[in-house]
Amino acid sequence: MKSARRRSRELALQGLYAWQLSGDDAAGLQAQLAESKEFGKADSKYFARLLQGTIEHARSSRRSSAGSCCSRRSS
Repeated sequence: MKSARRRSRELALQGLYAWQLSGDDAAGLQAQLAESKEFGKADSKYFARLLQGTIEHARSSRRSSAGSCCSRRSS
């Protein structure tokens, strides 16, 4: 039997995949995934923290690394 946290991680992973494909915001993805039959068995707070936190981290990482690749000089 899968734990609620495991279901949350699986749903968050599905949400991240959808985010990469569509670029939708975390709130919209959460709403879509909340309609899933598996969502009732998940830890909704943990799921929301995983999805939102990972998307925020990915966005900030992209912003910080975008300038670093272009500021280096070629050898």
